[in-house]
Amino acid sequence: MKLRFVLTAALMVLGLSACQRHLHADAAQARILLKTDQAFSSDAASKGFAAAFAQYAKTDAVLLPEGDSALKGKPEIRQSLATIPAGIKISWTPQDTEVSGRLGYSWGIYSSSGTDSHG
Repeated sequence: MKLRFVLTAALMVLGLSACQRHLHADAAQARILLKTDQAFSSDAASKGFAAAFAQYAKTDAVLLPEGDSALKGKPEIRQSLATIPAGIKISWTPQDTEVSGRLGYSWGIYSSSGTDSHG
C-alpha cells in the first residue's frame, strides 16, 4: 500500500511538472504571437492591410469578418481583401493573446478610416 501511494505521488509530481512546462511554453508562444501581431499591425499601417496580410498569414489562415462567414485559406481571404477600396486604412492595437498547444489567437481594438471612390 505504501509503495502504491509513493508511486502515485511520484506520477502526480511528474504530471504537474509536465503541465508547468506546457504553461511556460504557452506563455512564451503568447508573447511571440503578441509581438508578431504588433509588427503585422505596423506593417499594415505602412504597406496596407492586404500587402501585410500576404506577408504574415499562413496558407491555412482563417479571417473572421464582423457579421459574416469565416474566410478560410489565403486565396479566399486575398480575394475578399481585394474588394477593399484603395483609400481605406485598417489599423488595430493588439490587446492580448491566448495560446494552447498549436492554437493561438490575438484580440484587440481595430479601426478603419479613409475615403472611397465617392469621397
